[in-house]
Amino acid sequence: MSAAKKKLDAALRKTNDLPNTWFGTEEASFDDLPSVQKARRVRKNIYIEEVVAHDLEALCKEKNVSFTDVANDILKNFVLKAKKKSKA
Repeated sequence: MSAAKKKLDAALRKTNDLPNTWFGTEEASFDDLPSVQKARRVRKNIYIEEVVAHDLEALCKEKNVSFTDVANDILKNFVLKAKKKSKA
C-alpha cells in the first residue's frame, strides 16, 4: 500500500468521527476535527536555567520522552495539588 493511500485512508477514517452537520455547512470549523480536539494544547514559552535544560534534555533522551510531556506532567501535578489545597 502506498504512502498516499495510507494518508487518504487515515483522513477518511477521521471524517467518520465528525458530526453529520459538519459537511456542507457554513459553520464548519477546524476545531471540530477529531485530530484537533484530541490535542488541544496551549503553547507557552518558559525560561529555565541552561544547566537545568541540559540535564532535563539528557534525561528525556534517556527515558525516551519529550521535554513537553515532562513539563506538562510537572505543571499538572502542581495545579492538582493547589486545587486540592483550595478545596480543603
